[in-house]
Amino acid sequence: MNGVIFVFAALLAVVFCDNHLFRNADVDGDDHLTETEFDAIFDHWDTTGDQKVDQYEFTTGWDRDDWDDNTDGDKDPRIVFHLFDVNDDGFIQDVPDLRHLFNTFDNNGDQQISKTEFRQSWDGLFDD
Repeated sequence: MNGVIFVFAALLAVVFCDNHLFRNADVDGDDHLTETEFDAIFDHWDTTGDQKVDQYEFTTGWDRDDWDDNTDGDKDPRIVFHLFDVNDDGFIQDVPDLRHLFNTFDNNGDQQISKTEFRQSWDGLFDD
């Protein structure tokens, strides 16, 4: 019984976390993220205004905006940063990083990310 409760709690934590992320990014509340809404997350974290987010800005923004919600604690922002920095240059930038991420999350190619696409893609980032 304890195992079932643990699995259920873990599942709720994952759903809550990715829904929290999605809700914060979905500025107009239409249940879809446009490229502008998706990019705004990272623009918000670009505290130096240099059009790129380094690891310090990312981890600081992650913690400040409570992306992990401390519900599951398994998503280390330093590791997530390296997943998002697709060309491994030490920065998250519009090209190539954000364009690659947006296209990865936009599973059906309709130029917007639905809640379902977001959840599937978010979970997929952390699969072994």
